Amino acid sequence: MEGSRNRKRTNILLTGSIAQKLKQIRQAKGLSQEFVYLETEVHVGRVESGKVNISVVTLSILCDYYGVTLEEFFRGIKTE
Repeated sequence: MEGSRNRKRTNILLTGSIAQKLKQIRQAKGLSQEFVYLETEVHVGRVESGKVNISVVTLSILCDYYGVTLEEFFRGIKTE
């Protein structure tokens, strides 16, 4: 356990599911990544790639912007 403190914790399926859902919501609203960035200052291209671990605060900003509650957002998200 000694070395486990410094190891990053990741869940590729969860990160990918969140990225995919954010992309689907953005596209359904007919918004470009650039437009969302200009409105929210969130680099959604990075988030939607699924390669970065999005913070709860950033997810909340995007959900508020898209008019979706966090509860609605997490419905159907796969974690395993």
